[in-house]
Amino acid sequence: MLNLTSPMRVQLIYTVTRAQNFVRCFATPLPNSMVVFPLDIFFNICDELASRGDVASLRALSLACKSLVPLCQRNLFKKIAFDNEGPKKQTALTNLSAAVKYSPHILTYVCSCQYTAHVTDLKLEPFLLGLATILIQLDRLSDLCLVGGGSGIFDWILFSNDSRPAVQKFRDAIDCVLKMPQMIRLEVSFITNFPATSFVCRAKALDLEECGPSFATVTIIDCSTAMVASSAQELRIPEVLSYHADFGITPRSAHRRARAAVTIDGRAYFQLADSLVHLVDFKELRSFTVSVGQVESALHLQSILCSASSLEEFGIYAYSLQGLEVLKKTISLGCFRKITTLKIAFFALESSDNDALPLLCDGLERLSGLNALQHLYLKICDVDATLSHCNCGLKHEGHCHLNRLGNSVTPSTFPDLRKFEFLLLIEQRDSTMDPAVAGIIRQQHSFLFPLLRTMDGLQFNSSIEYLESYS
Repeated sequence: MLNLTSPMRVQLIYTVTRAQNFVRCFATPLPNSMVVFPLDIFFNICDELASRGDVASLRALSLACKSLVPLCQRNLFKKIAFDNEGPKKQTALTNLSAAVKYSPHILTYVCSCQYTAHVTDLKLEPFLLGLATILIQLDRLSDLCLVGGGSGIFDWILFSNDSRPAVQKFRDAIDCVLKMPQMIRLEVSFITNFPATSFVCRAKALDLEECGPSFATVTIIDCSTAMVASSAQELRIPEVLSYHADFGITPRSAHRRARAAVTIDGRAYFQLADSLVHLVDFKELRSFTVSVGQVESALHLQSILCSASSLEEFGIYAYSLQGLEVLKKTISLGCFRKITTLKIAFFALESSDNDALPLLCDGLERLSGLNALQHLYLKICDVDATLSHCNCGLKHEGHCHLNRLGNSVTPSTFPDLRKFEFLLLIEQRDSTMDPAVAGIIRQQHSFLFPLLRTMDGLQFNSSIEYLESYS
């Protein structure tokens, strides 16, 4: 029990071992001291402050006790960022360089670095030179984030085509970072023509996220290189284990983002010209989440699903009937028999989407009895109650599409189901929904999935929400 009235002096001696990257703390009580604090207490305090983003408190703590400086630095310098534009960016680098000059070990704490590229950076040669010097010293860096600044998309060719020594050294430093063995995550946002080959070619297996025309995140899972022989050349084609993609809603974006299938030595691969990872192998794909809207992207989706023989988790955000039609067709081909988690979200944008619920029911009914599903998540976003009120009068309850959906998912059709979630989200454009209609929909919803509601061992959650005040 700590006696707060007695004098207490505890001397903490820290030995920082860079090779193993940890801090040893020996609590040495001086005479008349009755208490020795465990090191975990200080670690937990600093980690808690860092998790809250409380930089001010960490700085104050490091100033309050010299012995706690290494613990605070470990969190303060875990991530460094150069997000400002012009002189402010140079000032941030100058301050960091000054700190490194007196405490060079702080660079061993840096695990993540973010740099926002502006066109004006090309005029800041001292900044590019200083940043290059810092980057090549980050021997623990595992996460690099590059963001295009300004109002538009930043073209990395501005760096690639510049022959000035400072710019060239900066390019070389970025390439050196991408080749570092501990580098496992690369994020590129609002930047085009970024050369990521030196990073991607290190991967045998990776996770890939592509959203929008100029956003991608690549995480290396297995760093051993996969070599695939080809008659033309030796190609290094990584296996994708997890893929999150936005194939686009409009025809133009769908054509640009969807991955096209190619055949090399009799094996199907997929390519996208403007991606960080130009050529990938989906055979070992385990998790796949996609947003799809147009026919072109739906066809590419079908090709990927048919090639992903190891798929266990699949999620689709469909903004048109084509996405649900592809889902129904691939289920018929037997592509979903190994899937344990299935998430389907459909967004009815127009009244012409009335066939969405029948398509969804057809797909689920074809999947019944031939599945290993443990988690099923269904979300229907309905505009102006176009879907949920279609043929939905109380006298026509047996013919309602929602009722059919409720009867499509039962313990007998999905015997391994352990978790089920259903959300009906109704968006009102004119905010004039008839209260009687809202009441019918609520009553209809209360009778959905009757057998699942009483199924033992099943986590069941079914709800209805309104974007306006009709709850």
